[in-house]
Amino acid sequence: MGENGFMKWVQNASTPFWNCEGSYFSMILESLVGANSYQDFLILLAPYHIVSKSLELPDDIMNKNSWTYQPITIINQVGCEFAINNEFFEQIEYYFHIRCEIEYPKDIVRELDKLDVEKCCFIINVDEFFFKDNKTYYSKKHNKHSLLIQKINKMQKTVLLYDSESAKSYEATYDDVAKMFHHSIYRHRACKKIHYSDYTDALNIRKDFQTYLCTILRSEWMTEFFHTMIGDLSLDKVNFYALQGYRYTILFKILPYIKMRTILSRTLCHPNKIEIIEQIEGMWECFHNIIYIQLLRRQLILEEIDQSIKQIIKGESNLRNYN
Repeated sequence: MGENGFMKWVQNASTPFWNCEGSYFSMILESLVGANSYQDFLILLAPYHIVSKSLELPDDIMNKNSWTYQPITIINQVGCEFAINNEFFEQIEYYFHIRCEIEYPKDIVRELDKLDVEKCCFIINVDEFFFKDNKTYYSKKHNKHSLLIQKINKMQKTVLLYDSESAKSYEATYDDVAKMFHHSIYRHRACKKIHYSDYTDALNIRKDFQTYLCTILRSEWMTEFFHTMIGDLSLDKVNFYALQGYRYTILFKILPYIKMRTILSRTLCHPNKIEIIEQIEGMWECFHNIIYIQLLRRQLILEEIDQSIKQIIKGESNLRNYN
């Protein structure tokens, strides 16, 4: 996208959302010049509620991806789990006029050359065994992932890739992309073409979902979630595997949900109640940051985690007791 276009890529989306593909939609909405409602798409979570679920820790954690250890799910009233699927794409198109077209190209290079970068971008499924900039997986082990193709230089045959996990952009050649895509051991080699040139602000989305405000403020799930978390982190041999899984859970699922509560409450609740809800959001952000720092330092401090949990529980108690 040229500098004079209406897309100026924000390199790290404010709100990672559900998984890598959901986060790319968050990033697209945040990057559209003049977009006033990139956070409003979080409101698509309003018909859902969080439920804790039991997961068994794998025996060989050294060779496992912590992403798969996320002990919650988000379901609607009939038990259907939220997902980045056709229903999600339909809602994105309905409210934001951003259209997703799923393709299974036999020649990804040809598709790159055909792409009109002034109007759309690509999200592609890759095998990170062939992703040169990923030091964890490149030439070591296979891992299914999705990458966002932000820009294409058709003269130099290069692209700019964005990776949601590292929150960084990388330059790659057409050949690099072809290897990641076509040499993948995974059968689902899909390419999502995101058309954003007709974007409009979702003016009615808050009104359409305001009836869910009472249910999204419920927090019963937190008791089981925190109990399971402390239990997992008390097992020395799985500390950091589990801790990374909980970080992913909070960053990609819980925080977007908590932010959605804040956004929706601002149009409907008393200012004093909004203040409590905003404080709880801040507590969750601090909780995530504490976990992230402990992971970087490879130093687990349960006392810090326990203190953050107690603050969140107290905040939720204040919210329930508000009249």
